[in-house]
Amino acid sequence: MISPSKYYVWKSSGTYVDYIRNSIGCDSMITFFLTVGSDTGSFKASNCYSYVLPCGKTVTRSGLYLDTLTSYMGCDSFCWADVTIFNATQSKQSILTCKPVQNPTKTKWFTKSGVYYDTLLNFQGCDSIIQTTVTWQTT
Repeated sequence: MISPSKYYVWKSSGTYVDYIRNSIGCDSMITFFLTVGSDTGSFKASNCYSYVLPCGKTVTRSGLYLDTLTSYMGCDSFCWADVTIFNATQSKQSILTCKPVQNPTKTKWFTKSGVYYDTLLNFQGCDSIIQTTVTWQTT
């Protein structure tokens, strides 16, 4: 087992050399090429329904997530993801009518009684589902 005779804390980038004695008493030299950057970074993200963190994990709730990344050199780094999840909104309306009425997106006409659904984007860019109950009134 190799164990260093001293423990070091390096706080800046540089090339460091350490001499250690291995399990059979021989000295070994280890050279460390150390690049020190910021410990963590952070970013804000928002999405409808879910968000996929850079590490590949899918989150479905708003919150602060610690994400582990692997750099191009194979080292781990960490970043905080401040994620906001937006959800669909729903609303209902009832219409009493004796003549055809268009749906909110103006793509269909309601010509008989029934429950109809229409989907458009809300102010957050997520689905907004409108339920329209049409009651056809006869004279």
